[in-house]
Amino acid sequence: MRKIAVIFAQSLNDVIGQNNELPWAGRLKSDMSFFKQATEGGAVIAGRKTYESLPELFRPLPSRLNVVLTGDQSFDPMAGSKRTQVDPADYLRAPSIPEALQAIPEHRDVYFIGGQRVFEEALMLPELNTIYQTIVEANFEGDTPAPPIDEKNWGVAGVIEARAADATRGDHYGYQILEYRRHDQLAASYVNPNNARSPAYRSQLEAIKQIEAGRFCPFCKGNKTYQGQELLGQWSGWELVRTNTPYLGSRHHLMLIPDRHLTTLDELNSGDWLAITHLLNQFKKRYRIQANVSFVREGVLNLDHVGATVGHFHLNILVPEIVEGKASLMTVHYGPFPTADAVTLPA
Repeated sequence: MRKIAVIFAQSLNDVIGQNNELPWAGRLKSDMSFFKQATEGGAVIAGRKTYESLPELFRPLPSRLNVVLTGDQSFDPMAGSKRTQVDPADYLRAPSIPEALQAIPEHRDVYFIGGQRVFEEALMLPELNTIYQTIVEANFEGDTPAPPIDEKNWGVAGVIEARAADATRGDHYGYQILEYRRHDQLAASYVNPNNARSPAYRSQLEAIKQIEAGRFCPFCKGNKTYQGQELLGQWSGWELVRTNTPYLGSRHHLMLIPDRHLTTLDELNSGDWLAITHLLNQFKKRYRIQANVSFVREGVLNLDHVGATVGHFHLNILVPEIVEGKASLMTVHYGPFPTADAVTLPA
């Protein structure tokens, strides 16, 4: 199946254009590099105004089939272009999106590149299967809003890039590039063995993954696979357990886990926070804990960089070992857990 995608960049305040130009034009080199890499060899479909806004030296876009949507069949895609030796087979006109798709050879992937009306119509196509969205981490004035992505039908399949601003690289703004797929195309997963911190735990997660077609969450009530770990407390639908795979350098590594399936902080209610506080205070009092670190991972579990092994909300509680008055270094990994021969882990 060929890829049929929408590709666009937007600001934090949902702007994609100002006076038919990108507000950040020339100041986000990495995004332009991604656009080129993604679309080369495919077909790009653009409204006439968007096409005419392309730089004269790169119009029509090289190494791509350029399709201009226009009702004016006398329109010349080479008008005003400063490119030379352009093959007439590299561009064509089409009066509508259905006719454009019909004219594009099946071996070419398709990318809708603007403008606003083209995006809106493309996002309604049943055959659309991919969305690439660059988030430029700044606010801009503009006259063209970003096309809304229907979260009921689409979900994030991956973060392609996410980097801070670096003017030496040509990126004057931070940005991230997201890839969306339809929900029925996403490989839902409750566990990620890549993030396991031991071979034994990885094997356990691999076994769980084999039965995930039945939507098996190892932390949900009735499925729990952590019964062998020390249970320190239970209260109001929550459990406090000591993990069998503690972080290096920790004296205590605990998890607060709800019975019901939650995935993000914003799903917690006031009763949940009372349970968390109650169990955590019990633990601190029992072990005379003077200080601790708490952290939560949130995100799509099929993204390796999230770092979690189980996609069921759990609050990690870490208490470091202290030697000669100094706390041990503990590293929280966000990404596939490194193998021993790939990185030196803190002792």
